[in-house]
Amino acid sequence: MLGYKSNNNVVYSSKYHVIWCPKYRRKVLVGDIAKRLAEIMRKTALKYRAEIIALEIIPDHVHMLCEVDPQFGIHRFVKRIKGVTSHDLRKEFAENELDPQASSTRGGGPPRKRTEIGVLDPPFPPKRPPGPIPAAPTSLLWRMAAALLVIGLAAAILLLLLAKR
Repeated sequence: MLGYKSNNNVVYSSKYHVIWCPKYRRKVLVGDIAKRLAEIMRKTALKYRAEIIALEIIPDHVHMLCEVDPQFGIHRFVKRIKGVTSHDLRKEFAENELDPQASSTRGGGPPRKRTEIGVLDPPFPPKRPPGPIPAAPTSLLWRMAAALLVIGLAAAILLLLLAKR
């Protein structure tokens, strides 16, 4: 059976084309980082008994053609390979080499804008002071409307009772 693989339960030939990119599609996968990324990916594929058929690392994304045991699942393989490569690359290369424009631990916001003066953060609304949330000004109107509704219903019931006598 050419081109087929098997384990104890399944004979398969499932190939997947997987594409992913760094956060904000930054062009950080160059030079030594790209070479080390390829090494880590191939080592991780061997660990999980997957085969990387083709691999292309472009500065802002990665193309990988792989074959994975369907019982292990492509979702698990991609999760593991992205986790291992991210962890190892961050440990081996300084943060400024991986992400020269902004820190990776900024809280997930958009990239900072750089000017000649310095770094400008995007504007955020001022934080509310701690304490209880003040009541909205319309809450008094709603209470008054509810009270009038109850009074109106009570008056309507009285009128019905008086009309029956």
